[in-house]
Amino acid sequence: YYELMISNLLSVLIMNVMRRTVFGLEIAPQDNKINKDCIFIENYLNVHYREYITLDTLADLTFMNKYYLSHIFKEHSGYSPIDYVLHKRIGEAEKLLTSTDLSVSQIANIVGFGSSSYFSQYFKKQNKISPSLYRENHHKQSQIE
Repeated sequence: YYELMISNLLSVLIMNVMRRTVFGLEIAPQDNKINKDCIFIENYLNVHYREYITLDTLADLTFMNKYYLSHIFKEHSGYSPIDYVLHKRIGEAEKLLTSTDLSVSQIANIVGFGSSSYFSQYFKKQNKISPSLYRENHHKQSQIE
């Protein structure tokens, strides 16, 4: 069965290479493996922020301990991986609130929040204003300009 094993190992290698290159990774210095892993995680999160992502998912992708991964990513980006995803989701939600007429619950679902009430609560915590008022204020500003 050595041919089957080699074929499977080759498939795993190819998938890993494809996964790491599909996202247009930034070029990192060759001697800084941690930086490469952090950039890979950052790119992965930027592409998959709408999905349910856990530290275990990221640890499996990078073959790292999830606690160590969280630590080095926070040093790299200033955010824990989960906070980075939440920050990305809120940024995308702000764009949708100002550029579409989608409901708040639709936007919450689109950007990856499982619950529209949690989305509204987290949005208000970050922006000091509800998503509806954010949209209303932006709409008023664009009419003035």
